[in-house]
Amino acid sequence: MNASTEQSPAHKGSVPNQGAMKGACPLFVVGAPRSGTTVFANLLNVHSRILISNESATVLQLGEMIRQSQIGVSEGLIFGKTHNELWADELQSSMRALTERFYARVANAEGKIVSHDPESVAYFGDKHPHLKDCIGALETAFPDARYIHVIRDPRDSALSIASMSDSSFHDAILNWKEFDTRYNELLQDVDPNLVFQVRYEELVEDYASCITGVLDWLGLDMESEINDHIKKYADVDAHTIFNTLRKLNPKGTLAKKDGSSNAKKRDYKESAGRWKRELNSDQLAIADELIGDALERYGYEFSIDNGSNRPAPKNPNRAIVNPVVGRIKFQCNICGKHNEVDGSKIGRETSSCSGCRSTVRMRSIIHLLSMELFGESMIISNMPPRPEIKGIGMSDWGVYAKRLANVFSYTNTFYDHEPQLDVTNPDPALFGTYDFIISSDVYEHVAPPVSIAFENARKLLKPGGVMIFSVPFTLGETVEHFPDLHDYEIVGKGASSVLINTTKTGERQEFRNLVFHGGEGATLEMRVYGRDPLIKHFEDAGFETPTIYEEPNHQFGIYFPQNWSLPIVARVAE
Repeated sequence: MNASTEQSPAHKGSVPNQGAMKGACPLFVVGAPRSGTTVFANLLNVHSRILISNESATVLQLGEMIRQSQIGVSEGLIFGKTHNELWADELQSSMRALTERFYARVANAEGKIVSHDPESVAYFGDKHPHLKDCIGALETAFPDARYIHVIRDPRDSALSIASMSDSSFHDAILNWKEFDTRYNELLQDVDPNLVFQVRYEELVEDYASCITGVLDWLGLDMESEINDHIKKYADVDAHTIFNTLRKLNPKGTLAKKDGSSNAKKRDYKESAGRWKRELNSDQLAIADELIGDALERYGYEFSIDNGSNRPAPKNPNRAIVNPVVGRIKFQCNICGKHNEVDGSKIGRETSSCSGCRSTVRMRSIIHLLSMELFGESMIISNMPPRPEIKGIGMSDWGVYAKRLANVFSYTNTFYDHEPQLDVTNPDPALFGTYDFIISSDVYEHVAPPVSIAFENARKLLKPGGVMIFSVPFTLGETVEHFPDLHDYEIVGKGASSVLINTTKTGERQEFRNLVFHGGEGATLEMRVYGRDPLIKHFEDAGFETPTIYEEPNHQFGIYFPQNWSLPIVARVAE
């Protein structure tokens, strides 16, 4: 688990709120299904100053009503022919107050105090996997909210999802990925100081230590009732505890004198690593292919053993050639946080900064940008303001995008909303106007022929301009998933997504088992690049031969254990 060590207590620094919850701070427990959110929410709710409901769906229902009302009659007659947008605005503006009044009633029902007294409820909120479906309403109504993100090995979660829903392991993995993607989108836009990550495997190994760490982050003390709860219910199925505790007395102990439950027993420690015992070779390969990036991001080993403790490559051209060992100390060049982590946590997509959760890829982008523009590697906050330098990002990570905008005349652009940039069809008026472009893990999503996107990037840059670039690539040849893509649409969602294409010659094609990187639509994986063909794309577009960087920067925790998917710098000739 990780969090910043410099945390504010209770509602300090949050949006002023003196509503029905008397200034208590919103707190939401989020995570993919079967990740341990219920177990953790049970523990939190025992605390006298925390009020966490189990999937009350209040926020979710209001968020969905707001969304449907914004659309109006096309969502159904009951959502309005006239003034529906005004009604949506009214619901959104009232959402906080309505939610607080609800939780004030819940507090009363559970015997918890809501007042300005030191013993009153300090945090209130919900645990619900589907909070992912109301992220916009959530961010608007609760900008001061804190989030506890519970993660679990996705293969174990998928096994549990498959069992619960009577689905295949493949579909369950895609289901997990859909949830995880949405929560990462939410949490990347949240102040890192307002997010605490809990690892399921650490939780079930030592409940007391884990909950103590979270309470310290919240500025609260451990209570004996929590330790009592752990002793009584550590091996009780979590999904029945909330229902049982609806019959509790105000202090949170069961009405039955012995504190026992009719709930079925579970060995939670035994459930950690279940995938190693139950998945066959085909399922292991599916896991590495579909959620390999997530395994690396969260620091879980790959499914297929390569004879070491390092993650196994997804294919023979993606090998770990220089593993990082020992304890690594570094300062994040994005947020400035000083860190010390185990070398195994250093990876392209593994969050290793306890401040902003940056990965090696994120820090390498800033490192190379600084080197190209200033001739030295600097933390963003130490970069001298240079408003005369003009740059754009292509769906850049929001955490560093906001900081770069304070240094340069920089705009972060997006494919599907403003400020918008379609690199396959940009406004010609923008040609030759930019000093730099950042494109990190975007070009694998560009529809074929991708050569147009490279040509337009070169046209957007001034003479001498530079492109800081990354994509996943192997050491082999480029693999185009949809080489004849022409007139297409994606139907269905999640595991049922199907790409239907009509080629230029009129042939109808259907593609299943689609791979999305962080959502659907514009983030569909169109190809996996090979290194040499990728270099040729730049050269054919008119760039100078690009440089692939693999040199580490120890100061900023930038190491490249692998020889694939490395960052690239490409310049336009003067």
